[in-house]
Amino acid sequence: MKYIATLIIMLSAFMQPAFAEKGNRGDHSERRAKHMERMIEELKLNTEQEPAVRQILEEQHSKLLSERQAVHEQLKPKMEALKAETGQRLSTVLTDEQLQTFNAQMERHQQKRQNRKNRWRNKEDR
Repeated sequence: MKYIATLIIMLSAFMQPAFAEKGNRGDHSERRAKHMERMIEELKLNTEQEPAVRQILEEQHSKLLSERQAVHEQLKPKMEALKAETGQRLSTVLTDEQLQTFNAQMERHQQKRQNRKNRWRNKEDR
């Protein structure tokens, strides 16, 4: 699991600028195309190499996205369990009023994250 997570981080660091997709921080297709053109020029790819390199990187990016989704699905129940444990442990330390304030803060934080996701999704629909 640690190996997969490390691999995903390394691949996403390399491939994210070139192959970011709609839904991941907006539509970067223009930026992705410019990056690809710059890479082709810097590597001095010939006409046979260029399509092969494009195909390889696009296929690897698709695999990366699949792996990232799989890891996310695996981690989701663990994250929910940690969240529940945190709430339970805090309930033994905080007063009811403090716990309500904490829960409200967490709800606001979650809502902000959801709003950011929705903003990016709405940008891709334009």
